[in-house]
Amino acid sequence: MLKQRVPLVLAGVAIAALFLPVIRGHANLWLLHLVPAQIFGFYRGARGALLLVAASWVLAIFTALSGPFHGTGPLVIISIFSLINGFLFEKLHKRSFIDELTGLYNRRGFIFYLDQHLAQAERLRIPLSVAIVDIDGFKSINDSFGHLYGDQVLCQVARLIKETCRAADVSARWGGDEFALALLDTSAAGALVLAERLRMHVEKKASLPITISVGVSIFPTHAGGKEELLANADRALLLAKKDRNMVVLEPDPSHLVPQY
Repeated sequence: MLKQRVPLVLAGVAIAALFLPVIRGHANLWLLHLVPAQIFGFYRGARGALLLVAASWVLAIFTALSGPFHGTGPLVIISIFSLINGFLFEKLHKRSFIDELTGLYNRRGFIFYLDQHLAQAERLRIPLSVAIVDIDGFKSINDSFGHLYGDQVLCQVARLIKETCRAADVSARWGGDEFALALLDTSAAGALVLAERLRMHVEKKASLPITISVGVSIFPTHAGGKEELLANADRALLLAKKDRNMVVLEPDPSHLVPQY
């Protein structure tokens, strides 16, 4: 992501530099006020760029009016480029978090929002459930019908996940034929209800004959942090996959941690 940003940030600064030559014998150094807007806008998005551009306008116009040059045309142009940088950042940011095939978040996006949810759950002392979903026999589907058919299966499951989950839930393609869900303020009972609803939804409503297995882990009941939460959900998934078409909650009492 950083490698994608640097060339565009430098390009924005270079554009600003185009308007710094001496005009009518006086250097327009006040335009340098917008160089931070270029950088800040690209790293913090369009809203950040807009705020800093507004601040730059106030400072730059004050500087310009106190000097020999009163033109604001270049300032307008640089402001536009600063805002464009902000929109570019937001677009790249969103694209880097989205799985192109299914339209769900990808692994990077899931981890990003899981970290936010974990921090919120710890701060508010509320539970956070994580479910990992696996499509049963997906390798055989790919081998028998080809990858295009396999892609259709992935899209079907993604669509049903969207239909089943709440708006506040985070759903992602975890990798291959696995999906991940982060359910904030959801207890073990609530997570099992949602996971079972999803399992039945896939079994009954998918236009393709498929089933899923789901492993569930709860913070803080089963884990005190992200890695442990994901590992325990994965362990529960392995148990569910033994019989397939099942939902399993992290079962090992030795993994329980003290509740709040």
